[in-house]
Formats: sequence, C-alpha cells, structure tokens
Amino acid sequence: MTGLRIMVLVAAMAASFASINPNDEPLPENDDCQQASLPIVDRIELVNADVDSPMQDYDVQEIIFGPQGGAMVRLRVRASGNDVPACMAMTMVYEKCLDELCTAVDPDTSYPNTIALQTYEDGAERITKEYFAEMRYPLVEGDLARVTISVGPDANPAVASVLMWLGFEGSLPSALRDAGPSDASF
Repeated sequence: MTGLRIMVLVAAMAASFASINPNDEPLPENDDCQQASLPIVDRIELVNADVDSPMQDYDVQEIIFGPQGGAMVRLRVRASGNDVPACMAMTMVYEKCLDELCTAVDPDTSYPNTIALQTYEDGAERITKEYFAEMRYPLVEGDLARVTISVGPDANPAVASVLMWLGFEGSLPSALRDAGPSDASF
C-alpha cells in the first residue's frame, strides 16, 4: 500500500512539474566562475536576454519557472571600462515595488545576491551570457520589481537599476501589454 502511495505522489509531482515547465525543457546552467575580481568599471547595464538591448524601466519581463518551481527572470550584464575581467563579481538586489515609481518596497522581498559570472568580449565592452535571476518571494503576474546591480569596490561601485513588470508568457494582462504602468493598478 505504501508503494502505491509513493507512485501516486511521484505521478502528481511529475504532473505539477509539467504545468510549470510545459515543454519539459531543461534550463541552461548559469555561467558562473570561481576566480572573480571586483574591478572598477566605467559603466554597467542590465541587458535583455533575447536581444542585445539594454533593459528599460517598465519593460515587461517574462517569469520563468525552474525545475524546482523557483520563479526567475532572464537577463545579461554588460560592463565597460579599462579593466573588466573575464570573471566578474557583482551584487544584485531584487525588490518588489509597492507603487508605480518604486518609492516604497516590500521589506520582506529585498535581498542581495552576490554572484560571479564569466564575461565575454562584446566590441569594446564585455557581456555575460544569459543569467537566470531567481526572485525569492512569491510573484504575482503584474508585479513591479526593481533589480539593482553593483560592480566594483564598496567605496566606488558602478550601479545600474531597472524597474520591470513581471508577466507569464502568453498571458500578460492587457493593462501591462497595451498601456504600461500608468493604467496598471496596485
């Protein structure tokens, strides 16, 4: 009888995973590295994962669910300067905004994540491969989140921040898709 319960539980877990990741596609590994340095960079920016363009405030970013159910957004990081290393340490801070301008954030959702990622030549700059930034708080479609990245020594880091609407592929609310933040409600 216990064996039957375990089989039913495994089948239920497999079915729930299929609803999270319906194409059953494995997520790529993050391109992290071990020998990171904290360079002084001239400029840092968050870049859309699919296209080589900087993220803009209030762009809609798709929420991706990993194999364990974690909610993530895909992004890349571009840096410029004389000494951008091949393995760059950075700190990302994720926050859930409580208003359209993100003048207030939910303190339970604010947390830093220090990572080290490989960078690759991109003309005169260096850029990371796609990174899956895990949002470690419950997400609701239409949430406004702020992602801030800092690179460099604490005394003089390069900082970039972007506000992003979060949505699920194929089901973005029309208020976000058509009108943007001015018509979305909190």
